[in-house]
Amino acid sequence: MPGITDYQSKPEQYHLLTERLNQIQLIKLMALQKAQQFQQKQEKTRLNKKALDTQVVNKVSMGSPDYQPDKPRLTRCETATRMAESRERAKKVSQENLSVATQRNKEEMQIRQLQLEKEREILQRTKTELIQDKANHFERKRNIRKSLEDEWSRSVELKHQREEEERLFLRSAGQLLVDKFEECRRCSDQLWRN
Repeated sequence: MPGITDYQSKPEQYHLLTERLNQIQLIKLMALQKAQQFQQKQEKTRLNKKALDTQVVNKVSMGSPDYQPDKPRLTRCETATRMAESRERAKKVSQENLSVATQRNKEEMQIRQLQLEKEREILQRTKTELIQDKANHFERKRNIRKSLEDEWSRSVELKHQREEEERLFLRSAGQLLVDKFEECRRCSDQLWRN
């Protein structure tokens, strides 16, 4: 998988994979919610338009019971004209409702876009922090290794020094300090005699 290197341990690889899968699932879930919201808004707009059309038609056809027209009956031409005017008004109201709904959808899409940008920034920041954490972890491991190597080198030097001291001691193992002193005294006695 790109991005996963050989120096990473299995738990780190597993953690990265699960984190990536969680991110993908989150993105899919957000897309599904967005699609559902859009469908609900379209259905609501359609129902509002239908209800408004029904109200306009009912208002025109039923009229008010208290209303008494000046003329006893309308002619067919006048009825057709009023129906055409009513349809025209209903069409304008419907277009205006559609325009308002479209504008609202645009605003909601802009808000959603801003939310997605924020989420993208958060994901990027999280990724940067994860990379920094890995770099810090690698640096700590490198420092520990260097410290252990230095300590090992000092131990080897001390061991060689002890071995050298032991070798020197073993060379003079037959002679005690008193024996050496006696040797020195004999040498000094001979010098005095001469």
